[in-house]
Amino acid sequence: MLYSIEVRNGAGDLLASPMLIGEEGRPLHLSLAAGRWPAPRALAMSLDLEPHPDGSDNLCLGYRLSIDDGFAHSGRWASRTAS
Repeated sequence: MLYSIEVRNGAGDLLASPMLIGEEGRPLHLSLAAGRWPAPRALAMSLDLEPHPDGSDNLCLGYRLSIDDGFAHSGRWASRTAS
C-alpha cells in the first residue's frame, strides 16, 4: 500500500507531505524530528497508521498523529471499493 499524506495547519499551509509504503493489516509508524524534513518550517511529527480490512471490499485506516503543537489527533478513515 502506498500512502501519500498531507498535514496542513488551520490556515491550509502545508506542514509535511510524507509518502509511505506499508502492508495491509500491518501497522506503520513514522517519526520526523524537527529540522530534518523539507518543509516551510521545522516540524516534529509522529504518525501511526493501522490499516485493516472492513468487510470483503472495504478498507479501514486508523491513524494517530502527534505534531509539535502538542495536540494529538486520531480517527478512522474507511474506503469502499467499487464493484
